[in-house]
Amino acid sequence: MAVIKVDDELYEEVRKYVRRGHNRFEFPSVKAFVDLAIYNALREKEEKGERGEKFGKGISGRKQAQLAAEFLYVVGFALIVVVLFVVASESQLEDLRSDREFILIKDLAHSVRTELTLAAEVEPGYERNFTTPANIDGKEYQMRVQGTSLITSTEKFEYVLRVPALNGNLNKGNNLIRNVGGGVYLN
Repeated sequence: MAVIKVDDELYEEVRKYVRRGHNRFEFPSVKAFVDLAIYNALREKEEKGERGEKFGKGISGRKQAQLAAEFLYVVGFALIVVVLFVVASESQLEDLRSDREFILIKDLAHSVRTELTLAAEVEPGYERNFTTPANIDGKEYQMRVQGTSLITSTEKFEYVLRVPALNGNLNKGNNLIRNVGGGVYLN
């Protein structure tokens, strides 16, 4: 039990009030009067929303609920924006990957065409080894010569270049190219 000190004059007024008429039945002691007065004052403050809580001091429960709902709306909106940004970024990344794959297949085709053209234009007796990669940027590819066309392809792209007529087939890895009597022989 706690002890509260009250001013002497106030205590005397409360004592007189408690002993007067019907008050003595309602308040059997000064302590009962003080307890009830403090309880009623606290309840009145709670009803007005004047509790000293950690969040929302002076803010009613309805306003706190409204603030919480608005906060959730803002967080939800921000989450949607982030998801849309990630989706758009992924689409852009896929476009960049496709562009990279096309550029790599094009570069490989031009490199092989340079080797084939050089062998066709030099004097007979020319011989050279050149290497093609096993895959392009981790993806499988095919390279073949049909007539005078060099066809390089992946799952998404096909790139065709004109090359001199030759005998033989291209391999992934090491390739031997020769000019024998003016004709180009591969492998």
